Parts: sequence; structure tokens; C-alpha cells
Amino acid sequence: MKVSRKAIISTLLFSILPLTNAKAAKIAPIEQAITLAQVNSESGQKHTYLVLNHRSDKVGAVNLSEHYNYYPDDALSFLNQFDYNQLQEISDALKVQNLNINELLPAGGERTQHVAAGANYVEHSEEADIHEVFLFPKFATPTPTQSQIRYSSEVLLDYEVELCMRWVEGLKADPSGYVGLFVCGDFTDRAELLRKIDVDNVTSGHGFSDAKSGATRFPTGPYIVVPKDWSSFVDQIDLETVVNGITRQAALASEMIVMPDELMERILYQGGCQSGSTKIKPYHYSMPTLNRKA
Repeated sequence: MKVSRKAIISTLLFSILPLTNAKAAKIAPIEQAITLAQVNSESGQKHTYLVLNHRSDKVGAVNLSEHYNYYPDDALSFLNQFDYNQLQEISDALKVQNLNINELLPAGGERTQHVAAGANYVEHSEEADIHEVFLFPKFATPTPTQSQIRYSSEVLLDYEVELCMRWVEGLKADPSGYVGLFVCGDFTDRAELLRKIDVDNVTSGHGFSDAKSGATRFPTGPYIVVPKDWSSFVDQIDLETVVNGITRQAALASEMIVMPDELMERILYQGGCQSGSTKIKPYHYSMPTLNRKA
């Protein structure tokens, strides 16, 4: 099918930052959180950087991989190999390099299976007339922060920003340990959702995977933020979607109906304990925020 030039949406996703610092900085203060990003080198190795600042299209960062001679595929592997405080302190000892924002790899990693939570905000729940938080699988490869999403005239495309999480040691019932936070763009074909949704049992999640999955439906920001205390950090996060200078969506992560620790319990239970259910390996899950405003 021929796609019109108008049928392309460009995404630009950047940072997660505490609400108290939203107007002063693009990067969370290093006293609160470590911000990591990755770049592919000419040799094919992935270099992991500790990000210190972000100005326009330039990122100031120190090269952790060169310093430690460690080149993992996943930036979060640094938290398994090195002490958190040590990584925070190393920023003063290394030379700051300037990177182009376009060089940075997606913070979502390389996994293609994700667990999403629907209707997890009061306003979103009331808007959709869904009064129960439910889980469903999303199948998509993370793409860079600057991405293009193509669609046809048969697609009724909707969009929203999400807060996503990846556990350094994997999902487990005990919510302790370090967590990587990153922002994502969630794109939904509402026409496909309406065709396949179970109107008698909306919280079954039927139709949501079809409508939200796809090769270009999961752009992620370039930064993965690892707070020292993720639980208190999440409560400070402000999320916003801006289109052509107009705010379409604004939400606080603290407005979630079901918080991450309880969502983890639900994911583990539904993924491995319910008889007769489809088991989904819980790599990470995303938390949809408020729908865009008119």
C-alpha cells in the first residue's frame, strides 16, 4: 500500500527527571541517579557512557567502557560488575566527551517482548471507562529516540508517552535491587483495537497486543536512569507529550493506580502461576500514562 508523506509521525524522546528539577536540568542530578547511554563504535563494540549533561543536540558524558575496559551489550550490566557509589564518583576523574544525540542507542535494549499495564491512571481509567488495571503483552523492537512511524489511511493512530522499567537482576518478587527507568513512545492503532477488543471483558487484554505491537511502535529515549532509591524517585517523575509546541499529555508517575512493586507481583503471578494462561517471560513492563488531551 502506498503511504502518504503526511502519514508519518516523528518521535523525539529524551529524559526522565525529577519534577523538582524539571525546569533546571535535562539530566537527573548524579546524587540521585546514574544516567547511562550507549554508542556503537566503528569496531562494533558498544560503549557505555555516564551522562552528565544534555544541551541541544549534544550530550556531555564520560566513557565508562574505555575506563573499565568493559563493553557489555546492556548498559545495566555495569551495575552488576561495579559498585554503584563507585560509578557515581568516577564522573569527576574522567574527561567529559561530547556526543551527538543521534549517536545514542535506544535505552529499551534488544528484547522484543514486553509486559504493559493498561488503565493504570485514574483519568485514563475514567476516560476509557475501564475500572481495573490489567496486563497484556506488547511485541516490538525498541527503536531510537528519533524515529519515524509510517501508517496507512486505514490506521487510526494514537500516541502517548510511557514510563518503562528494566530490572538489573531481572524481575522477581522481592522489589529490591537497582532499576533502570526510561521513557517510551507508545503507538496504538485504535481501529485495530476496536475490531479485536472483547467488549464483554475489556480487561482480558484481547486486541491490545494487536493494536500496540509492531516494528515501529516502541521508540525509546536514549537514557536509562538508575536511581539510588527507585521507589522514591518514581514518585517525583513528571511525564509530558508535546506536539508542535502544544502539550497533549501531562501526568505524574505518582498518579499510578497500581505502583511498580504490586505490578511486579501481578506480572509474576500471571506469567507463571495461573493455570491455563499464556506464559510471558517478563523482561520489563511499561506503564501507560494519560491519553493525549484534545
